[in-house]
Amino acid sequence: MSTPALALVTVALLGAPPARPGPAPTAFAQAYNRVEPSVVAVVAQHGRRHRTGAGFVASPDGQVVCSSLTVDGASQVQAWVKGRWVVARVLAVDARLRVALLALEGLTEALQPVPVAPQATLRRNDWVVAVDRRADGLARPVAGLVADSPAQGPGPGRPPVVLVDAPAGVGAPLINLRGEVVGLSLGRLDRTRGRAQSLEPLRAFLVRASGPRAAAVNPG
Repeated sequence: MSTPALALVTVALLGAPPARPGPAPTAFAQAYNRVEPSVVAVVAQHGRRHRTGAGFVASPDGQVVCSSLTVDGASQVQAWVKGRWVVARVLAVDARLRVALLALEGLTEALQPVPVAPQATLRRNDWVVAVDRRADGLARPVAGLVADSPAQGPGPGRPPVVLVDAPAGVGAPLINLRGEVVGLSLGRLDRTRGRAQSLEPLRAFLVRASGPRAAAVNPG
């Protein structure tokens, strides 16, 4: 089965129910296919245990945005990119936002950054696709609607988070139907819902962490 066909089937099975009005299935497949090559799996060693998550390429030289829940405090981090595992170094962590920035080591070619929406205000009933990648290297798109406007995150001092009907693992980028990042998955609430960090706090973190080097902070 071709990649576009596989994306269509996966989105149809895992995404929004057919009864909901929405864009044509090809819109989901096109958005997914644009982003999927630049979504990575992340595995971090914490003592004898491993934590897994996803992330997305933010710059051609191998900077990756992922969840701090996966990598903070890890003794070793690896990322699955272009069909192989590479060593990753943690550049910065923001525990309040639950986001981290990695640098991939030993790259011999430039990577394609995921495009980022110039304005990423998520509104109720906007369509989004969470693009997850598992530790076995397989990508998994989940389409759904923004279930609620940004609300206060769990815990004191947490920035607002967005509820989405597109549950995915931590670190999976949330994209719009143009294939642009509009948020980062904070994990599943249950089988049908997930939490996501909206893009603007992430953009501010990236400016602090890497300045102009990260393509993700340069909108447009």
